[in-house]
Amino acid sequence: MRIVKNTYPVWPGVAHGNTGDEVKWMPGRGKMHLERASDGKSIFSRDCLPKDVDDRRPMIGIIAQVKNKGWTLEIEP
Repeated sequence: MRIVKNTYPVWPGVAHGNTGDEVKWMPGRGKMHLERASDGKSIFSRDCLPKDVDDRRPMIGIIAQVKNKGWTLEIEP
């Protein structure tokens, strides 16, 4: 997968994914992490839902968005 659009701000000392970066989903303790394939740095994470809850959150497409600030993180297969 690769990042199509990432308009989230860049912060010093915090990993950031740029357009065109290859990424992959990796499981963690109670979380799913989106990591850059080049160095394994986590650029996004979300808590896993309880096992009895159907998780319908997207794994591709727009996976994170703050509409009032205009921030979007979008990935494609």
